[in-house]
Amino acid sequence: MLLKLENLSKSFGGLKAVRELNVTVEAGEIIGLIGPNGAGKTTLFNLITGTYKPDAGRITFRDHEITRHNPSSRCKQGIARTFQHVRPFHHLSLLDNVAVGCVYGRQTARSRGEAERIAREMLQLVGVHESPQVHAGELTLMNRKRVELARALATQPYLLLLDEWMAGLNPSEQREALGLIRRLRTQGITIILVEHLVKAVFDISDRVVAMDAGEKIAEGTPSQVANDPKVIEAYLGPDMGGE
Repeated sequence: MLLKLENLSKSFGGLKAVRELNVTVEAGEIIGLIGPNGAGKTTLFNLITGTYKPDAGRITFRDHEITRHNPSSRCKQGIARTFQHVRPFHHLSLLDNVAVGCVYGRQTARSRGEAERIAREMLQLVGVHESPQVHAGELTLMNRKRVELARALATQPYLLLLDEWMAGLNPSEQREALGLIRRLRTQGITIILVEHLVKAVFDISDRVVAMDAGEKIAEGTPSQVANDPKVIEAYLGPDMGGE
């Protein structure tokens, strides 16, 4: 088991963003996380990465409890993420954007040359073909997303969290993104993805977890979750249920 979340809870004032949530993730899986806005999905990502500390519950990663570890420690242990709103360093080159990840990941690069070598490999892996000296602010949305992903991959994660990574992409770019996610799995990376593109989530995920109002309301294969009455009522609606 790679990741285990036990009775995880987080509140903000009177708002219970995550309620006694239990989820396990096996190495090599692609897990889809779905639910309406406000369901608690991004809060859960923030709990896994250490941005938020839970009010209650326990997080175990690779057989070690990390519930109170800070984000830097979790990154060094092999947890990386992308963000719903892309956050490249616009004033830095693509190479420097990605090389940053080599400093904070599982194995710190021993020199600038090594960091740049790894950065070039990651840029090639995600399919960015622009010159590595181009500034990130000059790229299309899709390629900014690729650079952010390359930076996360440069930390050499065991677990990668993708938060709305396909948002804003056209259908052709979405297909490219799904192909890239599948390639990452072949690199030995376990993936949890939050997406509102439900069909894409169902197409690529081994298992799907559905949340609503901070609670897990369903978990299972894409087919099982798509046909779950609670998920249809809370999120999918009758026109999408059964896909």
